[in-house]
Amino acid sequence: MADWTLDSIQTASEAMAESYYQQSRHNLEAAREAARLAVRLSPQNGYAWTRLGELEFSFGRAARALEALENGLTFTPRNAQAHALHGFVLSARNRITEAQAAFETATQLDG
Repeated sequence: MADWTLDSIQTASEAMAESYYQQSRHNLEAAREAARLAVRLSPQNGYAWTRLGELEFSFGRAARALEALENGLTFTPRNAQAHALHGFVLSARNRITEAQAAFETATQLDG
């Protein structure tokens, strides 16, 4: 269980930092919960949505990851990392042509 609460984290940035910290401690459940909190605290934060997508994908939840990434890309359409992850998620769903386009976009954005 996480050693933080909704009351102890006030911003999406704090929640994102907690998410990475929990991941560094091999606590992916807490990392994902912190990413969910980041999205709740800042629903238009594309980086928070992308982080949530990363963690959903790490649990093999491609549909949830795709939904989170699509939200992330709505708010931060030039986020190369989100496009790259989008490519992996689309590949996992056997949407190869779309995945290739996502990878190409990521490469163009992060030349």
